[in-house]
Amino acid sequence: MRRLLLVTLLLLASPVKADPNIILILADDLSLGGVEAYGQVIGGLGSQFATPGIDALAAAGVRFDNAYIVTPLCQPSRAALYTGKYPFINRQTTNGSDYTGFWTGQTIASLLQDDGYTTAIIGKSHLGQPPVGDPWDHYAVFSSADNGDYWSPAFFEDSTTLETDHLWNGGCVSYDDYADSIFDCYTTDEMTHMATDWIASVKDDAGPFFLLMSERAPHLPLDPPDRYASTIASSAGAQPATYGDDRTGRSAQVVAYTTSIFSNLYTLWIGYSGKEATPGGTDAEKKAWVTEQLQEDYLETMQALDDSVATLRAYLAANSANGETGTLAENTIVIFVSDNGYEAADHGLYGKDAPYRESMRVPLIMAGPGITAGQTKSEIVISVDVTATILDLANVTPPDTTGMVGRTLFDLMPETGAPWRTSALIWSSWSLGDLTPDRTPWYAVVTVNDILVHHYEAQGGITPAWEYIDYSEDSSELANAYGTAANLNRREILRDTVRTLISDAGMPGWTDRRMSSGASGVMP
Repeated sequence: MRRLLLVTLLLLASPVKADPNIILILADDLSLGGVEAYGQVIGGLGSQFATPGIDALAAAGVRFDNAYIVTPLCQPSRAALYTGKYPFINRQTTNGSDYTGFWTGQTIASLLQDDGYTTAIIGKSHLGQPPVGDPWDHYAVFSSADNGDYWSPAFFEDSTTLETDHLWNGGCVSYDDYADSIFDCYTTDEMTHMATDWIASVKDDAGPFFLLMSERAPHLPLDPPDRYASTIASSAGAQPATYGDDRTGRSAQVVAYTTSIFSNLYTLWIGYSGKEATPGGTDAEKKAWVTEQLQEDYLETMQALDDSVATLRAYLAANSANGETGTLAENTIVIFVSDNGYEAADHGLYGKDAPYRESMRVPLIMAGPGITAGQTKSEIVISVDVTATILDLANVTPPDTTGMVGRTLFDLMPETGAPWRTSALIWSSWSLGDLTPDRTPWYAVVTVNDILVHHYEAQGGITPAWEYIDYSEDSSELANAYGTAANLNRREILRDTVRTLISDAGMPGWTDRRMSSGASGVMP
């Protein structure tokens, strides 16, 4: 995939060594509203919230403002990122898909390891425990049945034995060796310490390293560290603009979503261990209360993840490899992204998977040698572009490129003159194999200006439906305008576009079948 090195040196802002170290930091359920640099902090709480570590990464490199995940759900999104392929190719279509053998197939980890990279994953796998040594030279992953608690989770560490007592201080990390000992016994901090220890152990090796920091934060149930607990005070005035949306302007499928702030999240929240007693009052008051709780804990939890980013970059800047004149930072690319976005009371919902930008759009930031500082890009990019970029950096061409539609992001930095995509395919198959009315599968073609959505399965008495939204006319995504006569030409253009995107992504035999169950589908 990689351009010739001479061409690369001409395109980039400064010379970059071949095969740099690569660190991929993957947040969990992080929307644009959880990163200060994007200027749209959840609930308008920016005056109380800061992410200086992530913001510094953005200032040092490039921030992508229209980055979309190809499928807005944890397990299939991660599988797509690791393989560069959509769910209907890699077979990880939903949370709970059979991941047997996933890590023995072609992934960025296996490709980089085969190319001489030393590889490590720390944190959440969501795709099972990897084989020892292949494709990860080192792994420390949460139990496959455990997203990872925010306090001292159990890890598999290069072993089939689950370890509840870690190598450091009996399961709690001591950060006394850091100049600024701001950390406590907290999973995000512990992962950071694992990462810097691992980098220290391999930085003097002959080849480069690839580290995947697969974070727990800020996934529910939220639990901020002591240093940030109760530092943010939300209020009824901090409710998002679409807080009161009952979604009746959208399709029956969207109306049927049960991930509501009240009463679904409220019921979950009061069951979480350690949460404060709930107030009495009306349903409206309870909804407002749980929204405030969500906003506060979400942002406070994110600040610990921001500390992690800052600590990793500080370590790279302060250390070098034996025989190298510069620091690790001078030959390490850092990429920050999330597995999906998040609705934090937007449209009265929490979570992801609904066809709203809060679910589909994610922070994506990249910095390192050869990347001009202070860039922002508005073009449509997708998560599998990150896959292509990593392989580009490593000068690796996969043996199997079926359905790999991602493009290296270096084609945008600076612009090479080559045409870039103007639309992208988003595929959500949450309910495949377990159809329920509140989780109908859908796909969409999205552009900077609009979106066309197809809810393609009949279930629970709800018939398939199309939706069209022009963001310039309806930036809050409140009303389905598919039936509006003025949109007829545009929606037909997008229907043609989505046919092409589905074909390019390698969807096998879409007409009259659905990928996993054989039930009938309708080609757009």
